[in-house]
Amino acid sequence: MQHSHALHGFTVLVVDDNLSVLEATTYLLEAAFGCQVVTAASCVEALTLMEKGTHLDLIFSDVVLTGADGLTLARTARERMPELPVVLTAWEDQIESIIACGYMALAKAYSVKELESMFTELLCKPAAAVSAVPPADDESLSRSFHGSMQTGEGTRPV
Repeated sequence: MQHSHALHGFTVLVVDDNLSVLEATTYLLEAAFGCQVVTAASCVEALTLMEKGTHLDLIFSDVVLTGADGLTLARTARERMPELPVVLTAWEDQIESIIACGYMALAKAYSVKELESMFTELLCKPAAAVSAVPPADDESLSRSFHGSMQTGEGTRPV
C-alpha cells in the first residue's frame, strides 16, 4: 500500500515508559501517517539509539519517564543534534513551563489532528519557517517538575 501522507517516510523516535501508549502511538504514526517509528521505553534507551547513530527526523516523548525524564532527553538531544525537533507530551498544567524552556509541547490528551498538525509543521516546512522559542533555563523547570512529582502534583494515572 502506497502512503501519500506528507509525513510518509519520516523517522520518529517515540519514547514512553507506558508500553500500551508506546504501542498505540507507534501504530498510529505508522498506519495513519506512514512514518517509520523507532521506540524507546526510557530516556537512557533513547539516548543510546542516538549515540548509535540511528537516523531520526523527530523525537516524540512523554515528559514523565521512569529514571531520567523527557526534559533530560530533550536537553541532551538539543545539545547533540540542535536541528532535531523534539516534541514533549505532558498534562495541561506542565505545558506552559515546557514551552517557556523552548520545547514544543502537546497537552494530554491530544487529538490525532493536533499530533498530525504539529508533526507536519515541524517536518514538512523549511527549517527557517519553523519558529522556535529561545531556550530558557530548563534546569529550573526540571527541578520544579521533579518537586511536583514528589508532592504528587502533575502525575498521570497508572
